[in-house]
Amino acid sequence: MVLVFGASLGGCIYSRKPDTSMAKETAVTETTTVVADDTAAKEAAAKEAAASLQSKANEMKGSLHFAVGSAQLSPEAQTQVAEFGKMAAQSPDQRFILGGFSDNTGSEKQNMTLSQNRAKAVSDILVANGVKADQITLAPKGDQSPIASNGTSAGRAENRRVEVTVAG
Repeated sequence: MVLVFGASLGGCIYSRKPDTSMAKETAVTETTTVVADDTAAKEAAAKEAAASLQSKANEMKGSLHFAVGSAQLSPEAQTQVAEFGKMAAQSPDQRFILGGFSDNTGSEKQNMTLSQNRAKAVSDILVANGVKADQITLAPKGDQSPIASNGTSAGRAENRRVEVTVAG
C-alpha cells in the first residue's frame, strides 16, 4: 500500500495500491507549481530591481552634466555613477541605455562625437563597478532633444548631459 499526499490531491491522504502513474502525475503537478511560483517571484524581483534602478537613475539626472566641449564628469557625478554601477551590477539581466547629449554649440559632427564620448565616460564608470559592457547601449543624440533653451548659457549647461534609462 502507498500513501499519497499533496496539495494537488486536495491536501488529503489517500491510500492506494502501488500505481506509479498517479505518483508520477502528482510529482509533476507539484513540481510545475513550484517552478511557476519561482518564475513569478523572479519576475517580480526583476521588476522591483528595475524600478529601484530607474529611481536611482532619475536621481542622477540633474548631476550628469558636462562643461563645454568636455566628456569629463565632476568627481561628485563620478561617485554617483559608481554607486549606481554597484547597484546595477546586482541585476545582470537589466539593460541600460546611456543617452549622450550636447548643446548646440559646435558642428553636428562635433556634437555627435561629444555625445558619444559623454555616454562612454558614464559607461566606463559603470563597467569599472561591475556592470557588464553588454548590458549597456550607448545612444548619442548630439544637440537633439534639448531639455532647456540653447539661447542661454544656463540652458546650454543643462543640455550637456547623459541620461540613464533602465531598459529591462
